[in-house]
Amino acid sequence: MKHIIENQECQKIEEEFKKELSVCDYYFEWLKDFTDKYVAFSDNSWEYCPWQITEEDNINVNKIGLLFKMVDSYAMINLIPHNTCEAGKYYLLEVKDIYYKLSVVAYKDIVFSCEKVELEKGERFIRFCDLNTQKSDQFIKVRLEDLKNFIKELTESGIPLSVIKECVEKLQ
Repeated sequence: MKHIIENQECQKIEEEFKKELSVCDYYFEWLKDFTDKYVAFSDNSWEYCPWQITEEDNINVNKIGLLFKMVDSYAMINLIPHNTCEAGKYYLLEVKDIYYKLSVVAYKDIVFSCEKVELEKGERFIRFCDLNTQKSDQFIKVRLEDLKNFIKELTESGIPLSVIKECVEKLQ
């Protein structure tokens, strides 16, 4: 039972991260700035000294595995082969003309890492914009959910639904 709950929590975190990536550029802005300072890092780089980076950086460093899983899933669905490295695999991801090597290796533990790289001639890569082709759909879903919640607040505050509907019809 505990495993099922943990798995559901992981799925919820993954979905929230996908939603975050689909509606704003915050994570990639953070990643660009962070890799300007630390060109390469893994999700366990600060495991024994987390105070050396900010809490926000710690949270975002630990999301690199989620990003890798998104890229890996996209690659498998679209039959894009991974690159092989010692004890693992990696993909090159392009985000706004910046290239990142996202990798996973399995030694004693599974470790996800990220490195800002220069693209070598002939190397295959995945564009984040291709990976995130559903951005507009996700964006619309998020905005509609926000609208639904706002309408709920309005009706709970005493504004009749007919008045809200009339107001919306006037927008057309």
